[in-house]
Amino acid sequence: MKKRYIPIIIIAALVVVVASIIISRNFRQRKLAENEINIETSEDNNTNKIDNTGCAKEPGNTDDQGNADDQDNADDPAKKTLSSLEKLGDNLYRMDNYTDYKMDEFLSANINDVDKFDAWLTDNLTGGVPTSSDRNYGCSCFTTKDSDGNTLYARNYDEDNTGSLVLRNYPEDGYASIGIVDLYHLNLGPSCDYAMDSPEADSLLMATPFGICDGMNEKGLAVSVLSLDDPIVVNDSAKGDLLLYACPRVLLDKCANVDEAVAFLSEYDMYSPSPRHSYHLFIGDNTGKSVIVEWIDGQMHVVDGNMVANFILYGVEDTLPYDYDHRYLTMQNQLKEHPAYTIPEAMDLLSMLKQLGYSRWSAIYNLDTLSLDVCFDSDFETTYSFTLFENN
Repeated sequence: MKKRYIPIIIIAALVVVVASIIISRNFRQRKLAENEINIETSEDNNTNKIDNTGCAKEPGNTDDQGNADDQDNADDPAKKTLSSLEKLGDNLYRMDNYTDYKMDEFLSANINDVDKFDAWLTDNLTGGVPTSSDRNYGCSCFTTKDSDGNTLYARNYDEDNTGSLVLRNYPEDGYASIGIVDLYHLNLGPSCDYAMDSPEADSLLMATPFGICDGMNEKGLAVSVLSLDDPIVVNDSAKGDLLLYACPRVLLDKCANVDEAVAFLSEYDMYSPSPRHSYHLFIGDNTGKSVIVEWIDGQMHVVDGNMVANFILYGVEDTLPYDYDHRYLTMQNQLKEHPAYTIPEAMDLLSMLKQLGYSRWSAIYNLDTLSLDVCFDSDFETTYSFTLFENN
């Protein structure tokens, strides 16, 4: 070959290489743009699901491996539970639980303080990953009727800097239920040791049934736990021991109505979760009956009433200076003035009851239709709706 052709060949080769690079780069840019569009569309539609590593799943996977994974999930309660995890927004999730969380073993353990509670969860449910402790939160609750005669059970959970998870729970040996979990109690999310996309999250999510702060079961029973600044509860007799914070989970699993719940509680010595503060319970059912259950000086007391906030009612319900708590006064006046509420009207009342202008969630459980409507982060323009069973 003559030397004068060599430069021409080299130049031609360089042109081919540069063209290949440009084509490859443009192709990658187009694919990235397509992926960004897909991700944005998923987020806009609130269909972004979380897999075991916190990444977005591709919906509609119908290949053989996808079918095999679906079968594995159906056969494994933990996998089935984790595959249902869905991200709804910032620090906001939903999930269905199918696992066995050892309720009877928990009751037999006679747990009477929060350290024992966390240790039991860690040893029995989370595979050694530590959960967190209780917290002191301001709340308000009420019951009312809608125009169809359905019982509405409404609750504000006043707390910030926490993650929330709507949990539908389907135990084999208890009533199905739906409730809301403060993820702080599981040591997940803001101000906690583990993020939702951490490797430890899967283990901690196995304890979600014990993290609910309010809920409703398939029989139309609803339960909330609310903080008190009053002396801690310590009952010491021959009865079994039960931690107040665990009561919503236990009662929703075991009881069908208010009377059964009160009878169940009377069989246990009750304990506050920590030496810092106490709790009381607000319990209602679809007959319209609702009570506040409190423990004072080692004795259980039941107060008939359809509203509650963060102060003791037993012994002062007839002489209470109602301006002591503006939320209680507001509930009293509004519920007396309006005997029936629609869901939006009940949500408007919850918006008036925000503690310090902030509520992590405002929930309305319909105890007859077994549905839940809830707003998060004081965003009362956005309501999430759930049903306990898919065919509701």
